[in-house]
Amino acid sequence: MARFPEARLDQPHIDLYFVLRLLGYRGGLKSIEKQLGIERDVEVREVEGVGAIQLWKRYCQGDRKALDQLTQYNLADVENLVELLGIALGMMEKRREQ
Repeated sequence: MARFPEARLDQPHIDLYFVLRLLGYRGGLKSIEKQLGIERDVEVREVEGVGAIQLWKRYCQGDRKALDQLTQYNLADVENLVELLGIALGMMEKRREQ
């Protein structure tokens, strides 16, 4: 709050890691995406967490394209988390109906 006093921190939060584990999925985000048939764009398909750090370092050294790729990688995370939430909610609803 000291660095970003205007930030609102009152939004609902759900950690899909625990929800997806309850549904029987194991592994990290990229692994679960693959298990559920969610694909990333070719430009960021092979980027993992360590790769994201390397992209940031390359950007800090002046590589503008690295920032573009890192931005795409982060956007894919956000978009796929939204899709995973929808899938998980659908699965939870089906379980509740049974």
